[in-house]
Amino acid sequence: MRPSNCLTWQQVIPGKTAFHAVCVSPKYGYYERFDHVSALKGSLPKIVHSTNITQPVRMETNFGSNIRVIRDLNDIPSTRTLAETDAVITNCKAIPFYFLPGDCLPIYLWDQIHSVGALIHASWKQIRTLPEMVVKHMTELFQSKPTQISAIIGPSISKCCYKLPIEVTAQTKMPEWQPFIQLDNDEVAIDLKKCASSCLYAAGLLNVGISSLCTACATINGKFIFPSYHREHNNYRFVASMTLVEI
Repeated sequence: MRPSNCLTWQQVIPGKTAFHAVCVSPKYGYYERFDHVSALKGSLPKIVHSTNITQPVRMETNFGSNIRVIRDLNDIPSTRTLAETDAVITNCKAIPFYFLPGDCLPIYLWDQIHSVGALIHASWKQIRTLPEMVVKHMTELFQSKPTQISAIIGPSISKCCYKLPIEVTAQTKMPEWQPFIQLDNDEVAIDLKKCASSCLYAAGLLNVGISSLCTACATINGKFIFPSYHREHNNYRFVASMTLVEI
């Protein structure tokens, strides 16, 4: 069953495959469901149970643009770790892939026609290029069409908290960033979620859902939901994972 302290998005493909996305915050606790956002319009959410899930595979992110394509178990190292990997594309069933975000964006892509999923770690450094690169890989390698791909941008830091001093914010000098920044006295507020969704729409996607949760400030009953590097400057992280499940 789905743990009580997680975020889930499950999109059921009649008779065959379910896409299971989850963000777990074991240190801090509760959740916002992913099954009500626009990316799921027209589908029926369903809890998926499986006894065939293998050991998870960790993505060791490095804020780059390295994309790993996993077609079978031979593509996975014996260590179950994908070094220097910021995106995974797979059509393999029952293999959980995960990474540990602090405030960066977990982006989930799902093509229900071809049963292909992708998990992306997006920081400000590659947020304008990596999602589009992943979509292009899905179209070239799995015959996906951008209009068939749904996306969800998971919990991550929002513009309410992602504020940096003007003098250290490179985006203020980049024309392509202007729609996503807002000057606030001597600081710049950066809307990474809006930037990511804009890039996904530009890549041809029609359905993009965005979690409203900010990892830096979201609370329940006065307690923070997520660890946040921006807030705490420590090594606590939460888990963003993706699994394709045969049903």
